[in-house]
Amino acid sequence: MRRPGCCQVVASINAGTGGPAVSVPSLASELARRDWDSWVASIDSPEFGTENQLSPANYLSVPATLLSRRFRGLSPSFLHRVQPLVTERCDLVHSHGMWMAQNVSARKASQAAALPLIISPRGMMEEWSLNRSALKKRLAMAFYERSNLQTAVAFHATAESEAESIRRSLGCVPIAVIPNGIDMKPLEVRVERGILEKRFPCLKGRRWLLFMSRIHPKKGIDGLLRVWGRLSRRFPEWDLVIAGDGEREHVDPLRNDASALKARVVLTGSMEGAEKVCALQNADLFVLPTASENFGIVVAEALACGTAVITTKGAPWASLERERCGWWIERDEASLESSLQDALQRESHELDEMGRRGIELIRRDYGLSRVGEMMDAFYCWLLGIGEKPSFVDVS
Repeated sequence: MRRPGCCQVVASINAGTGGPAVSVPSLASELARRDWDSWVASIDSPEFGTENQLSPANYLSVPATLLSRRFRGLSPSFLHRVQPLVTERCDLVHSHGMWMAQNVSARKASQAAALPLIISPRGMMEEWSLNRSALKKRLAMAFYERSNLQTAVAFHATAESEAESIRRSLGCVPIAVIPNGIDMKPLEVRVERGILEKRFPCLKGRRWLLFMSRIHPKKGIDGLLRVWGRLSRRFPEWDLVIAGDGEREHVDPLRNDASALKARVVLTGSMEGAEKVCALQNADLFVLPTASENFGIVVAEALACGTAVITTKGAPWASLERERCGWWIERDEASLESSLQDALQRESHELDEMGRRGIELIRRDYGLSRVGEMMDAFYCWLLGIGEKPSFVDVS
C-alpha cells in the first residue's frame, strides 16, 4: 500500500531567507519519519546561503532565474516540475507564505490533481504585513491571492494570535494552531565560543548581546541601534552582535548606521551551522525587537540554546514572562531601552538561570516530535482517515 504523500511548497529554504527556511524542512523531515512520502518544493537562490535540506525528506529544488528574482519567484519551470510531483506522489499540498508565485503554483498543482490545499500564511495576514506595500498587495489579492485563499480547505497558524488574524481577514475557516517545531539535538551539542572569536577577534572576552534574523525594517533593528547608542557607554563589557543578511537596500543603510554609531557593533552577516549555534549558545542575551512575527523561530532557537530573550508583543511569546525566561515588551523604544537596561545589568548567573528555564519550555511545548504528531493528525483528518484534532477550530 502506498504511503500518503504531502508536498510543502515554500518560496525558499536558503538559510538567509528567514524562519520558514528552518521550520518547513524540519516539519517535512519529521513527517518523513512518520512514514509520509514527504516533499519540499522551493526555488534555490544561492546568494541567500545554502538550502536547508534535512533528511529523510525529499526535495524539489528549482534554480532561481533573473525572472524569478525580479518578479516574486515567477518561474514557469517550477510549476512544470511541481505539478507532476503532486499528481503522482501526493495526497495533499501545503503552501507556506503569501504573495509569491510559488503559492500560485501550489494552488494550480493542487487543483490539477484535485487534492486538498492547506495554507500557512506565515505572518502575511498580520496587520503590519498587510499595511506594508498595501497597494501592491491589494492588486495581488485581486489578481491571484484571493483565488489561492478561496481554494484552501484549511489553514495552519503557528499561534493563537495568527489564527485571530486569519479570522479577521477570512471569517469562518478551519484553522489548526500548531507551533513550529524545534529539533533540540543539534542545539544541545556544545560549540565553543572560540569559533566566532577566531573570525571576529574583537569579541574575545566580551559579553554578547545578540540580534539574529533577516535584515528587514520589520525586525526593529533601527530602533535597536538607537537604543544601543544610548546604553552602550553604561555597559562597556557588552558588544551588540548583529547576525543576518537581507536585501541590499536594507543591509547597506544598516552598515552605515552601525559605523556612524561608534558603539561596539559587530556585523557578522548570515550564519549557518556551527557558527549559528555558537552565537546562540554563547550570547549572554538575545534580542528581537520585531514589529510582527507569526512565530519567531529564532526566539525558540535562542531559548533552546539556553539564552534569555527580549522580544516584543509583535511576536507570540507571552510564555517568556510566564516561564521567567525573558522579557515580552511593548513595541516601542522606551520599553526596549528599559528592558535592555534591566537585563544588561544582571549578573551572569541570573541570565543563565533564565536560559535554563527557556530550555525546559522548548523541550516541553515545542519539540519537533510533538509538532510532527499534531501535523500528522491534522493531515489525516483532512484526508478523512482520522478524527478532528482538538487544536483545529472550524467555527
